[in-house]
Amino acid sequence: MPSDLRVTRRRLLVVMLALALAAVGVVCPGSAPAPALAAQQLGAQGAPAEESPEVQILRQAYELLLERYAMPLDPAALVAGAEKGMTQALHEAGVERVPRGLTAPGGDALQQWRVLSQRYQSLAARYADVLPARELAYAAIQGLADSADDSHTNFLTPEQYQEHLRWSRGDVSYAGIGARMRGPLPTVVEVYPDTPAEQAGLR
Repeated sequence: MPSDLRVTRRRLLVVMLALALAAVGVVCPGSAPAPALAAQQLGAQGAPAEESPEVQILRQAYELLLERYAMPLDPAALVAGAEKGMTQALHEAGVERVPRGLTAPGGDALQQWRVLSQRYQSLAARYADVLPARELAYAAIQGLADSADDSHTNFLTPEQYQEHLRWSRGDVSYAGIGARMRGPLPTVVEVYPDTPAEQAGLR
């Protein structure tokens, strides 16, 4: 198999996994933590640390990118991307000045995860009245995906994923037309009777 095709298939796998994660929306309570970081996070008693559903989603996205992306990603760059995403979301929510977070040198995935997890939890607690914790987690995940600097790696919220599925099935109609994605652009495949589109002469 050509190298470009392998890279494209791996990227597609990452996108599909991110979409599946977005579609689930939350991790089922009681589900086992992903093995990579969870095994290293065991406390003194051997029990995994308690995580909120939002932290679980964030951890899964972080691990997916580290473990399944076609090329090795720098954990520190991922954390910086998540920080940027959270800061931007807070600015958009009306927070003028977001205090800077701590950073950790090096590329140790567990150490970087701890920095990200602590930073997310700190911002979620401090700005809970401005931005819901779930939205802050989504912003962090979007920042993780953006830090890969790859047009094939994206994050969709559960609502965006459902909209994507509706488009894929052709269930979306706007102003009296049915549209489907054919290639890179949406194509009108149906004009509904007695709608503005029909009255405008679309066929």
